[in-house]
Amino acid sequence: MMFHSILVAVAAVAFAAAPVHADGEDARARQVDALFKQYDRPDSPGAVVGIYHHGKMVYARGFGQADLEQGRANTPHTRFHVASVSKQFTAYSIAMLARQGKIDLDADIRKYLPRLANLDRKITVRQLILHTSGLRDQWALMVLGGHSMAGVIDQQQILNVVERQTGLNFEPGSEQLYSNTNYTLLAEIVKAVSGRTLRQYTTENIFQPLGMKNTFFYDDVTELVTGRANSYERHGDRWSRVLLNYNNVGATSLLTTAEDMVKWVANFSHPTVGDAALIDQVSTLGQLNDGSAVNYAFGLRRFVVGGHETITHSGKDAGFLAFVGYVPGQDFGFFLGTNLSFNLRPVLDRITEIYIGNGPADDGWPTAVATPAALVKELVGSYQNERLPLLELVAKEGVLQIRSGEEQTPAEFWSDGTFGYGPHYREHFRIVRDGAGKISGVERISIRDLTQLSYRRVQPVAAPGLESFRDVLGDYRSPELDITYTLAAENGRLLMRSLWTTQPIVVTPRQRDRFELSIPEAGECVMLIERDAKGRPTGARLQGGRIRNVLLERHEAS
Repeated sequence: MMFHSILVAVAAVAFAAAPVHADGEDARARQVDALFKQYDRPDSPGAVVGIYHHGKMVYARGFGQADLEQGRANTPHTRFHVASVSKQFTAYSIAMLARQGKIDLDADIRKYLPRLANLDRKITVRQLILHTSGLRDQWALMVLGGHSMAGVIDQQQILNVVERQTGLNFEPGSEQLYSNTNYTLLAEIVKAVSGRTLRQYTTENIFQPLGMKNTFFYDDVTELVTGRANSYERHGDRWSRVLLNYNNVGATSLLTTAEDMVKWVANFSHPTVGDAALIDQVSTLGQLNDGSAVNYAFGLRRFVVGGHETITHSGKDAGFLAFVGYVPGQDFGFFLGTNLSFNLRPVLDRITEIYIGNGPADDGWPTAVATPAALVKELVGSYQNERLPLLELVAKEGVLQIRSGEEQTPAEFWSDGTFGYGPHYREHFRIVRDGAGKISGVERISIRDLTQLSYRRVQPVAAPGLESFRDVLGDYRSPELDITYTLAAENGRLLMRSLWTTQPIVVTPRQRDRFELSIPEAGECVMLIERDAKGRPTGARLQGGRIRNVLLERHEAS
């Protein structure tokens, strides 16, 4: 215990003595300042940045406004909601408790959470950590169950929904699919075995020992918190608030500052909480049941930034973005938090380049290239994944357009032969060709969802007229979500409503028993009708990005 106290004291002295850039006196700091110049103004949200190098904090600064209404600027002390960056602290708590013998990482989670009795198969603590549990994502379940993401979301509400689930996305350990449910349950396991809430446990065992005085899990949405940032998004020529009312922790809800996160990054190379063996454990990638590797560890991933393999995680909630990274072997790391949305990737690459140069893995991050006219023509067509809406690639004035559901977005082509929309590092499409060299499909690579989805090329099929769907109209009830949807034909369209919907859900027929649903906040969904031996509809299954096979039991229309 005395040795631990000495280490904490030494760390505190190191950070107190470290220079914190405030006015651009250093050449490298000025280069970092320039990356955020466009946001460093009194009428814009902005960002906070903290950089760690060789045992000390070398840069910490805020840009733009934390609160546009009060005219309060972002600073290194501003508390930011960091969304899924929170997960590494939840997982680190699990690792610490496992080392103490209080948690068996390969034990059935029902050992610690007996209320999950509806689960009919074993899911281990480790599978929660690695997102290989097969549990459906809590946010999609909440929205499909009628809960608005703009409303207050309590931890217990999420647990209530999870406890009703009788099905999984897949057999535990057979696949990997990002699910926030995993980390909400990990928070509950921390509470079950330690007798302390996640907020209490992390504050006492991680944040206080590291001197992270302004960091905690925000588990009471009514609590007043000084010096925190609000999140914003742009609508035309004005900014508007993006509300966030989370009363839940584990998967999200950490409040922290740039200065505090630098102390956490330092713990990767000079651990005062845990030791080198524990750091190695939480940053080592996991495996599926068959031994194949997954790019996920304890709330952390491996990702190339500026040509360097980096231990990282990102986060996105409301208008907040966050990214933390540590480069092994370089004793270098950084934290970036924003209260507006913009493309973080080039900024992160440039910060890394400024301080440690381009690394050996920098084989040229894909850059945008001119639209290849011949390839656009070749790609035009329809592509089908069994669990997602039809992907349609169409050409408009020579530009490839990606259409999925009701959204249509111009595509961008990149130097590695892929294409997509938005930043390449978040999601992109890889072209698949058959033995004759013809395009037979595409693969959709989503870094955020940890997925690689295959779409096969299909011939477009004209959807039958509305008269063909008369037998499927009626009420559909989900016992797992405790909600009833009514499917009806209105003014030439199929619409679905529930007691809680403020606007009808547009239902687009693709084939006789296949419908696409446009559900805000729930992501892309497909409803597949099920029939009995006589061809009578008995129900449906909902499929989506982070949910599979949610049963809807059909009742005849009255």
